[in-house]
Amino acid sequence: MIECKLERQIFTFDGHIIHRLHPSGIAMHFHVDFVESAIIEMDKKGRQFIKINLMDRLDRSLGLWPDRELTPETLPQAQAFVDEVMKAKESR
Repeated sequence: MIECKLERQIFTFDGHIIHRLHPSGIAMHFHVDFVESAIIEMDKKGRQFIKINLMDRLDRSLGLWPDRELTPETLPQAQAFVDEVMKAKESR
């Protein structure tokens, strides 16, 4: 299991399911088979975020962004997280 703790949310991945937890109590769960890609993306201002692209039931790509930008301290664990998700996706 890999975990990525950001300021106001936690992402975990057990090799099959991505869990996104927020202190508001909102949780999202996605199976890796529905993931199109997981990347670190930079916006026009140079801020970096985790972006998870999912395929919906109509095979449309949906981008999910956390609401917190990555810091120099959280970037390594975020990169390890997206690498692990993509490794699992590619091995399926």
